[in-house]
Amino acid sequence: MLDAGTSPRGRGLLLVAAAVAAIVLAILAAGARADAASEYEERAKARNFALRLNDLPPGYVLEEDDCGVLDIDGPASPALTAFANQNQPGFCAFTYERRFRARGNGPSTPVVLSASSLSPSVPFAEMAATLAPDLVDYLTGPLPYTEVPSPAIGDTTRLFHIQGETNSSSILLWRSGRVLNGLLVRGNSFAATDALALEFGARQQAHAEHPSPYLESEGDDDLVELDDPRLRAPVYWLGAKFSPGHGFPSARPTLAFGRTLFGERMRESPEFAIGYSSELILAGWTPAAWARFSTGKVERRDWTWHCTRSRQVRLRQGHAIVYAAYKKDYASCPSRPPRHYFAHAFLPGAVIGIGQSICNGDTCDPFPTPGFDSFRGMATIARGLHVRPPRTR
Repeated sequence: MLDAGTSPRGRGLLLVAAAVAAIVLAILAAGARADAASEYEERAKARNFALRLNDLPPGYVLEEDDCGVLDIDGPASPALTAFANQNQPGFCAFTYERRFRARGNGPSTPVVLSASSLSPSVPFAEMAATLAPDLVDYLTGPLPYTEVPSPAIGDTTRLFHIQGETNSSSILLWRSGRVLNGLLVRGNSFAATDALALEFGARQQAHAEHPSPYLESEGDDDLVELDDPRLRAPVYWLGAKFSPGHGFPSARPTLAFGRTLFGERMRESPEFAIGYSSELILAGWTPAAWARFSTGKVERRDWTWHCTRSRQVRLRQGHAIVYAAYKKDYASCPSRPPRHYFAHAFLPGAVIGIGQSICNGDTCDPFPTPGFDSFRGMATIARGLHVRPPRTR
């Protein structure tokens, strides 16, 4: 179950394996039975000791996070089963998946799973930690595993190797006072997975020694894909907060897509798209891809209809064309002003569509841009575009 490949089915198996691993790692969690509210509060404290997304190199997303109670499902040792049934241990677990390999950040792993729990006392944590081999045996099922020596992290540390058919995995389990931690790292060799498990383990141990709330910002992966080094166009954006004033609304980026924008890359595909609040959509093409995109009859119809109005705007490093269009190509232009505004900014290395639909079939209406639906509003956005600096860590 730890041998998932890179096919869609393999990715699904990998996520299932990671979820199972998260639950099983939580066997180290300990807590006396209490009312539901206090149990949840105690389990939720484990979030404070887990590895954060921003502890990892660029390129990872938070695939799954969960705080729950262990439920043994499958063959397990009598000691492990009795412990789970008697104590209903709680846990918090986080599964991180790599979307791309960042340049200049050394080795990385496709999956990192981090789990933590808080025991009611040190003796109880010591007792729970003795079940580490039972835990690994339950986790690996038919796959062979071996315990190997490990440098110390915290008070007690145990390191296990799991050999799959196509990959290797290291499981690092350790206790630090009342805190019980676990990491699963998957890769191509034990040398690589051990090194990363110990590196990430040291960062997780820092949270055990100096706990702090796992902030939403520390798990924010909405803009991760904008750091993908495979993007062929510079990423122009409006910043982490766009506040142009002069009666225009403020806007923040809420979601971004890079190489996953299309399942199958097309020659005319945009390299990235950024969704801002206020329903503002930016999409970026390479100049060559834009040249192909803009020749499509459906793609270019809105700005070529004879009733569409346009204005050119000078920018510091290029120019933009702002369009005002109707929803269809009227034979006689309506007396009312156009209501659909969008723009194309031609900048060094990229063409940025502002409110430009990424066409699908025969529909290609511009995206709405409430608050910026005017020539002045589109020009304000175009003038605010600048290159986004990459995240380093």
